[in-house]
Amino acid sequence: MEKNFGEEPRREEESQQVPVPEVREKSQEDRVLDWFDKIKAAEINVDIDKIKEMFSTDEPAQHRTIEREKKEKKRYKLMDIAQCMAGLDSDRAWKMREELLGEGVPEGWIVIGLAGVDSDRAWEMREKLVEKKPTFKGSKFYEFGHVAESLIGLDSEQAWEMREKLIGKNPRAVAESLIGLDSEQAWEMREKIKTLAWKDKREYHVGSVELEDFGTSVAHGIAYSLSGLDSDRAWQMREEIAQAASADRRAVYHWLDKWTPAELDVGGVAGLDSERAWELREKWLRNGDTGRVAGSLAGVDSDRAWEMRERFLKEGMPGFAVSSLVLDSDRAWQMIERIEKEYPRFVAIGSINNSTDLGIKMAKKNK
Repeated sequence: MEKNFGEEPRREEESQQVPVPEVREKSQEDRVLDWFDKIKAAEINVDIDKIKEMFSTDEPAQHRTIEREKKEKKRYKLMDIAQCMAGLDSDRAWKMREELLGEGVPEGWIVIGLAGVDSDRAWEMREKLVEKKPTFKGSKFYEFGHVAESLIGLDSEQAWEMREKLIGKNPRAVAESLIGLDSEQAWEMREKIKTLAWKDKREYHVGSVELEDFGTSVAHGIAYSLSGLDSDRAWQMREEIAQAASADRRAVYHWLDKWTPAELDVGGVAGLDSERAWELREKWLRNGDTGRVAGSLAGVDSDRAWEMRERFLKEGMPGFAVSSLVLDSDRAWQMIERIEKEYPRFVAIGSINNSTDLGIKMAKKNK
C-alpha cells in the first residue's frame, strides 16, 4: 500500500467517529403540554374599544372592567386547560396540575382532567373530592359529577366500584363515564341508569336539575356514552332514550302540540363515520346547529369530515374546526397551526385532548 507522505498520521482516537446525539421524537403528551404552555403564556385579549364606549366618561370604570374581564378570561382559560389533560400522567403533567391549582383553578376541574389516569396519585385526588364536605347547597352534586367524569377511559375494578358508589348521586355523569365501553357490564349500567331517569326519578332526583327535566338530562348522558359505538344495539338505545326524553318533555311543556313529531334527538354520534351518523349531522346543519355537528366529528378522520372542517374555517368559524379535532395526527396539528396564523387572537381549548377524545379512542380500540 502506498504511503501518503503529505499528511500527518491520524491518531486512533481522532479517527473514531464522534457519536451524534439521538433526537427523540416528541411524544403526543409533550406536544399537548407544549401547546398548553403556549396558551397559558398568551396575552389575554378583551374588547377595549367596546368597554371604552360603554364607560366613555368614566376612566376608572374602564380600567376596572378591563381588568375584571381579563381576570375572568384567564380563569376560564386555565379551567379549560385543566379539564383537557385527559390521559396525561407524567411528572410534567402533574406539575402543570399543581400550577393550575396554585392559580386558583377549582379542584373539581383538575379531577375532570384525570380521565384515563389510573395511578395512585389520581385515585387519591378522586377520593379526596368524594369525601370533601359541601361548600354550598348542591355542591356535592357537581363534585360527584366531576369524579364520575374522571372515570372516562377506565375499565378497572376500582373504576367500576366508584361508578356504583356515584350512580345515585349523579347518574348523568356516571352514564357519561361509560363512553367507549361496549362490555356487557357497561350495557347493564346504561339500562340501570335509564331506569333511574324515568321509572324511579323521584327517588333519585338530586342536585340542581329540575325534577321535570331530570329524565332529559340523563338521556343526554346516556347518549354521550354511546359516542364511538355504531352497533344496532347502540342505535336502538339512542332511539329509545330520545323517545322517552321527548315524552317526558311533552308531559312538562304543555305548549308543545301533542301532534308535533318528537324532534328531541340526543345525539351521541361523536366518532362515527357511518351514513346514519351523517344523516343526523345533515339534519343538525339544516337546523343551524353547527356546534353540534362540529362536536360529533371528534375522532372522524374521513375526507368527508375534513371537508366539513375546511368549511368551518372558510365560513370564519375556527372554534368549530378546533372542537372537531382529536389531536393524534399530523394533519390535525397542521390545522391548529393554520388557525393560529389565520386567527392570531383566537384561543379555543375546551374540546382538545379531553375525555371525549379518550372515550372515542377506547371505542375504536374495543372494536
